[in-house]
Amino acid sequence: MTLRQTATRSTRRRQVAVLLSLSGFLLYVLTSILVYRSRTAPQPPAWTDWYSGLLFGVGALVGLLLGAVLIARRQAGMYGWVWVVNGLATILMNFLQAYAVFALLLSPETLPFGWLAAYAASACWFTVIATLPLILLLFPTGSPPTRRWRIVLWGVFVILGAGLATFWTVGVEGFVPVTSPRLPDDVMIDVARFVADVAVSAAFLAIPVGVISLLHRYRLAGAAERQQLKWFAYGAVIFVLVLGSDFLWTAPGAWEAVKEGVAFAILPVVIAIAILRNHLWDIDIVIRKTLLYTVLSALLAVLFFGSVILLQRIFEATTGQQSQLAIVLSTLAIAALFSPLRRRIQDWIDRRFYRKKYDAQQVLTQFALTARDETDMNALAAELAQVVAEALQPERVSIWLQHHDASARVGAIGHQPDSPE
Repeated sequence: MTLRQTATRSTRRRQVAVLLSLSGFLLYVLTSILVYRSRTAPQPPAWTDWYSGLLFGVGALVGLLLGAVLIARRQAGMYGWVWVVNGLATILMNFLQAYAVFALLLSPETLPFGWLAAYAASACWFTVIATLPLILLLFPTGSPPTRRWRIVLWGVFVILGAGLATFWTVGVEGFVPVTSPRLPDDVMIDVARFVADVAVSAAFLAIPVGVISLLHRYRLAGAAERQQLKWFAYGAVIFVLVLGSDFLWTAPGAWEAVKEGVAFAILPVVIAIAILRNHLWDIDIVIRKTLLYTVLSALLAVLFFGSVILLQRIFEATTGQQSQLAIVLSTLAIAALFSPLRRRIQDWIDRRFYRKKYDAQQVLTQFALTARDETDMNALAAELAQVVAEALQPERVSIWLQHHDASARVGAIGHQPDSPE
């Protein structure tokens, strides 16, 4: 292939990426208009309020943009197309739901094909679910971990095709607040409905299989790919925790939709960091800091509210009334405990989850104390070789000292750093 042909293909790829991004943004704008016009009508069951669909679409736009960038940069193979399909399907689903609500409930005579839009929205929902295993299976290279995993890949494609061909038979009650027209009782309709139900179940079952593929890939991966997988796991854990918090606490008003919109945007942002950066940030540091401040914040919150309640009880018992002094004293106590608690929690996290780094830091601290009082250069060189061998575990350690006229080797130690040459 000539340079001119390569440049032409790159230009076309960028044009496709820009066209897909603009299409998704245009659909989002149209959805916003329809949702606002239909704000007084009953909303789809999955929306907590009329603005929920708009906020959910923000995460889909981020995923669509990620896929477009990967396509334009020709990175990660078909992985970019998976995100494009997932993002466009989510945005199109929101648009079709808003269109069906407007066409069926507000202005049946203005917009046609309301029922078609409602059934198409259910098919888009299935597309979103069926592409989730592909997001797991193909990360970060765009291909399965090994050739044997291609069976799972083709299985997901079969599930996707079967679901799209038959999902129109399952109804629209879960997507639009109207009752579906009854389909004729026919053997073929029953078979199609059965195939659609099986396809949905298989799509959900393929998601944990995708998780297993990530674990298998991590076992086979090199250092750089493991960093990418750690970034993915970091974003996935935050995504699951944010969505799982709905079972324990629901944010008031629009904040619940904002919370879920942010959750859906986190994963593509983290994947963009993992794939698009040539030199990955140290994800271990990010994880350590997240663990530290999450545990610290939770512990300080418990201590603060516990001390406020305890002091208020004391004030009520002694003075017969509550006092703002309890809040002041609790705040001062939390401020005093912040630094000691942070250090203790950091030490506990390092000992529990980052034992090698913790041991290396302890060795270096001990060497600093030894070097402060040591005057014999040979003994200090041997001690330094011992520290490097314990902290970094290299195959061989060599120490060179620069004299006024030449270089003299003081030590070349392998696994016996206490006997310098």
